[in-house]
Amino acid sequence: MENKDKNQRMSDYAKLISDAVAIRKEKGITTQNIADETGIARPNVTRLETMTNEVKLSTLLAYLDALDCTLEIVPRGKKTRKKLPKVEKYDSLNGMSAKQFIRLVLYTQKLAGTGGLEIVPDDTET
Repeated sequence: MENKDKNQRMSDYAKLISDAVAIRKEKGITTQNIADETGIARPNVTRLETMTNEVKLSTLLAYLDALDCTLEIVPRGKKTRKKLPKVEKYDSLNGMSAKQFIRLVLYTQKLAGTGGLEIVPDDTET
């Protein structure tokens, strides 16, 4: 059972990374562009993309930010994504009120065990 869970997590991780790489290529962004924008060394960008090593969440988020994408929590098995209301969609914890943070934690707990992560291009204007 534990091996199956680990294999599923690795499969999810591989899909997450391959989706990110596909978005990067579709946008015509090079690994050097990512490195320049994020400050992540280009060899580390390559390691992230080839899944040579698992990366820290902060590195993955910086990579996705350079692609103008965010990481979203979505229920598994759903055909359509449930978009979070704008007040509950966060790129970082900076500037988040205590009430917003608690709502985010409660929402995440609600999805625990049935949720997954998905890359979603950021279509909001900043």
